[in-house]
Amino acid sequence: FYGMVDGRAPHIVCLDHDMDNPALREFVRQRVDEYTEYTRKCVEYGVKIGVIDGVTWNDVEKFSGKGAWICIDSVFNAYRALHVPIPENLRQDVFKADEMRAIHPKMPTAEEVIRIIRGADGIAILAHPQNLMQYVPALVELGLNGIEICHPNIDEETSHLAEEAASVYNLYRSGGTDHTGPMSGCNGKNAIPVFSGISEEDFYVIKERKLG
Repeated sequence: FYGMVDGRAPHIVCLDHDMDNPALREFVRQRVDEYTEYTRKCVEYGVKIGVIDGVTWNDVEKFSGKGAWICIDSVFNAYRALHVPIPENLRQDVFKADEMRAIHPKMPTAEEVIRIIRGADGIAILAHPQNLMQYVPALVELGLNGIEICHPNIDEETSHLAEEAASVYNLYRSGGTDHTGPMSGCNGKNAIPVFSGISEEDFYVIKERKLG
């Protein structure tokens, strides 16, 4: 999830949570519905102005699957599935157009995101904290209890700062590739062949909930 804090929307990952938690499931359902409707309107707008051609909203739904989180990646995937060239200006002229920005779903606050995650007995992790380390104290105050120390999108200095923050604030340490790994939402297009995990010791700290 993305949640607003001091004008920024850091990515907050939920680990080891109760998947049947009613509040979490409702929160996810609402977000999926909002983004699906927003993407539908973007596709219809793109067709109207002539940027999107050869792909329809029905195609996007078909290749996304029932209940999927539908966003711009879903539109790209429909293009690939139909072997139709993706317009170079699709993102800028459609999804970033003023008309579409005006109807973009409202971003939840970081406080709400962390509350939902912790309420589902999950671990709230600040993902790829590049250029976000200054927000860690505020996020910890809101209940953040983990931070990624290893990710393709963070440099060595940020990784070091994340390690320090984990020690200072007693945070779980995690690692990941997000949308840059082989299992990314971009069908592996942005896959980076690097190790972005954590040590076995850090893994068992999470698995055994040693930090509470």
